[in-house]
Amino acid sequence: MSISPYPSEPVNTDETADSPEPIPTSQPGQSTEYPEVAAGVSVSARRGVRRYQSEIAKLLANPLDRKTTLESLSNPAVRRSAISGCLAATWNGHRVVIKRPSFLARVPLDQLLPVRRLGSNPDARSNLCIHTTRRGSVPHVVWAESKLEALWMVELDRLHGDYESQACALVWPVGERMVIQFPDLVVRSGSTTAIWSVRSARRRSEYASFMLSVLIPETAAAHGLSYHLAGDISLQRAANLRVMDALRWKSSVTSQSGWANVVATRPTTLGAVVEAAGGGAYGRAIALRGLAQVHYDTDLERPFGRTSAVVWR
Repeated sequence: MSISPYPSEPVNTDETADSPEPIPTSQPGQSTEYPEVAAGVSVSARRGVRRYQSEIAKLLANPLDRKTTLESLSNPAVRRSAISGCLAATWNGHRVVIKRPSFLARVPLDQLLPVRRLGSNPDARSNLCIHTTRRGSVPHVVWAESKLEALWMVELDRLHGDYESQACALVWPVGERMVIQFPDLVVRSGSTTAIWSVRSARRRSEYASFMLSVLIPETAAAHGLSYHLAGDISLQRAANLRVMDALRWKSSVTSQSGWANVVATRPTTLGAVVEAAGGGAYGRAIALRGLAQVHYDTDLERPFGRTSAVVWR
């Protein structure tokens, strides 16, 4: 038997202030970004999803072209200077905050809202995806700009930590101009804060490879952050992750009557979990939900089956 799944805000540049005091720019119940729009009133996608905050737009107004970026930053001395002067621009819902990237390790994630509105690049080929996760026990929606990025969010849901997408703009000064990147994710796990970039190996140009494999990792290390470059996910793993995503936040498996015997016996294969939970369709549902809700792990690169090994957490 198989258990296989179906396939105008003020800018804060103060290096010492960790949590800026919000400055109201509108009447209560109104949007601070669009003061004339009352809270709860829908805003068009073009207006509400495709704009930067004005201070961030000014910061990004003088970008260095890609060819000159590669030529300039290939020089280690120029790159060190740019990394030393790097700034991270964030948006907390009330104001723009511009500080050194080390600030990302101190600020609560709920103070990091997306600064890059997906699809804002005229040449963007983004797939605008919505991923639902949890912050503690509270549902939280995260935007993804590709199906690959959304799948990596499912992977992150299996870890103990939180994350936000498009949470900052990184800006490096090179002469009178700026090099600009928007990391895909800021990930917080315990006391560690990491910048994540998500890019398929098939879509890494010379410029993208330099940014994702050289400049951002060196910048993260220089400012006390971790870095991870997430690449392709196999078709089988993607199919398994979609099943995990569908069951991850359903009602807890621990409330099911068959779960107590599973915990008591701690089976070592999915088939044994099915039988311990009562067998049949009910047992299979318990086995998959226990896996999705990270009570144990199995090899996600292979189809789920009765002989799939289970490693308890």
